[in-house]
Amino acid sequence: MVAERVAVGQRVKRLDAPPKLTGQERFTGDLRPANLLFARPVGSAYAHARIRGIDAKAARAIPGVVAVLTPEELALRQNEAGVPAKAPIAHGEALHAGHFVALVLAETDAAAQDGVAAVEVDYEPLPTLSTLDQAMAPDAPPVRQSGGGTGDDAEASMHNADAAKEAEEDDEPLPPNVSNSVHFHRGDVAAGFAEADAIVELAFDTSTVHQGYLETQSCLVTPEPLGDLTVYTSTQAAFYCRTRVAEAVGMPIQRVNVVPMPVGGGFGGKFVLIEPLVAAAAVAVGRPVLLQYGRMDDFLSGNPAPDCRMEVKLGAKRDGTFTALQARLVFDTGATAGSPLQIASILLGGYYRFPNLDLRGFEVLTHKPGSGAYRAPGAQQASFAIESAVDELARRLGLDAIEVRLTNCVVQGDERPNGNAWPRVGLKECLEALREHPAWRGREAAK
Repeated sequence: MVAERVAVGQRVKRLDAPPKLTGQERFTGDLRPANLLFARPVGSAYAHARIRGIDAKAARAIPGVVAVLTPEELALRQNEAGVPAKAPIAHGEALHAGHFVALVLAETDAAAQDGVAAVEVDYEPLPTLSTLDQAMAPDAPPVRQSGGGTGDDAEASMHNADAAKEAEEDDEPLPPNVSNSVHFHRGDVAAGFAEADAIVELAFDTSTVHQGYLETQSCLVTPEPLGDLTVYTSTQAAFYCRTRVAEAVGMPIQRVNVVPMPVGGGFGGKFVLIEPLVAAAAVAVGRPVLLQYGRMDDFLSGNPAPDCRMEVKLGAKRDGTFTALQARLVFDTGATAGSPLQIASILLGGYYRFPNLDLRGFEVLTHKPGSGAYRAPGAQQASFAIESAVDELARRLGLDAIEVRLTNCVVQGDERPNGNAWPRVGLKECLEALREHPAWRGREAAK
């Protein structure tokens, strides 16, 4: 038997290319089951407001409009803390501009859009917190006047389960809008900085980043004759989606079937967002329901990567050996708790060996959409901060930046900030390869 030969660097045909190149691929938004209803959301005109009433009489009178569903009519389940199931719809209080307050279902998409325009909502505007400084203030009003606001890091855990747990929390009182905090430390940072020959202190602010996929959030849920649900969705996490939908509608998990459709771009943003909401709508009317975000819906009520602020202090001896790292991270998690704070904290302090380390992180609620993943959640922000600090320290000491990294980089068995050991990691080998690369060796001549 001759083993099949696979050569690295040779062209390989993509099995999914022909249907996509010829336009024959069927995405979620292309499906049209019998009795389908198109869903369109009614979005909040305010970043923060109490919803005093919704008048949908005019909308329901439009030909083709079948229903206008409020959160009460959707009957989404709540957890033990009284927090509604993960779904981008307001329960009595709009928490960001565009936050869904109702869902219009119609026989055609045009009728659904007309219905949205005819819905009248009575708002009572409330104080808005749009920046980290406002939300972190000890005397700041709570982001959620109705209470709740807790969440979980299950989604972040799927990207790096080891780094998303075992964080240590301080007992110190926190401002009311801090939904999560972490603290990692080892050694004595004051002593570490005292023995340093050079110290750099840098601050970084990163912006919210939308994933920018071509296909917007899209989901179709079909009630089956025996009462089961079939979920056709553009998702990156089929089993997680099934669990969330089952929880939201109070149905045994084995009665929910998720069909992962071709994903027209996701980049971390398509785990679970609208699926529980669409499932609840389909259960409420007993008909298939399709919700596909418009581009503005996606910008206003998507789940972008969060903005954050990081302050880093790094010290090293004259030979480039690190002596101490101190950092403070603040992540804007929007109106829903659950950000990559813990992962970012561990990665910021985990690439290199720091005998003395103190990392404090805070996740803060604001009146913005809840956060999601974008290409390794937390890693981009943390990597940018620590690598910038390492470069600056190398310049201060007059040392080669790669040699400084090689002096301090972690290898298999080294300890992460959370106490767990690194598995086999190729950081050192990558740095050695870069050091020998002609582009690095000839960098001075290229200036």
